[in-house]
Amino acid sequence: MEKFNDVTVKCPNCSEVIDITEMMRHQLKEQFKQEITQRIEDEKANLKKNHDKEVQMLKEQVKKETLEVHANKLKDLQEALDKKDKRLKDFNNKEIELLKLQRKHQSLKEDLELDFEKKLNQKLEQERSKIKNNLESESELKIKELEKKLQDQVELTQQMKQKQEQGSTRLNANARRSLGTGT
Repeated sequence: MEKFNDVTVKCPNCSEVIDITEMMRHQLKEQFKQEITQRIEDEKANLKKNHDKEVQMLKEQVKKETLEVHANKLKDLQEALDKKDKRLKDFNNKEIELLKLQRKHQSLKEDLELDFEKKLNQKLEQERSKIKNNLESESELKIKELEKKLQDQVELTQQMKQKQEQGSTRLNANARRSLGTGT
């Protein structure tokens, strides 16, 4: 199973670090576990109920046949025994089917758990990617803002320099005129 870094968030109110990955994993795992456990319990209850019903029916039938056996010949006893053997064989076959069904349920459970883990990992990766993209976009916007401010400052500095040079040139011209008219 691939291990991802945990995603944590710091609560703005209490500053507690909350592990979102573990929280989501735990919630989904518990929910999945409850669903599977309930399905298995329901299936076991149904199988037991059917099994008990069949056993009860077989018991009643055996009692009835036992009473008839006393009145019938050896041939009738053999036929009854053959019927019981067939039923026992059917019962054993059903027990084998039950074991197969339990193995199938276990396999399905493992497949569902694997699928769940894959989906969880995929969701976590998507969330990480979204967070990373958001952070990158925010960083790019900040950099662009700072570059724009820097460019504005450079332009303002150049404008101020030009105004200063123009002011200095005028001042020199005025001073020359003053000096020229003053003599």
